[in-house]
Amino acid sequence: MATRQEELREQLERLQERLTGRDDSGGGGGGFLAGLILGLVIGAALALFFSPQSGEQTREQVREASIELKDRAAQVADQAQGTLGQVKERAQTLTGTARDQVQNISTRIGNRAEEVADDATARQAQA
Repeated sequence: MATRQEELREQLERLQERLTGRDDSGGGGGGFLAGLILGLVIGAALALFFSPQSGEQTREQVREASIELKDRAAQVADQAQGTLGQVKERAQTLTGTARDQVQNISTRIGNRAEEVADDATARQAQA
């Protein structure tokens, strides 16, 4: 039975690594959080139900698993909040840069239009 528990834990760790990898590649934080919590709950439940032990030991493991799950969920929430702050800051920076570029291009177009109009007026005066 110890090997079965180890296999379940390894599978849970692999699932967690895959979910973490998806989050780093730019996937949504909400989907990651839901997947992580679901994976932890399923893995913990399978490990508990397949292990032959007393009810007291099982209850202790459930308590420990719930504490660990709560801590991990808090960590993920903190990471998601930090990532959201970074994304918001980056969006504001990009918006400001785009606004500056549009204003610069608009000014250049206006200046060029004035030059063309002045040239046309000068040519008309010469004709």
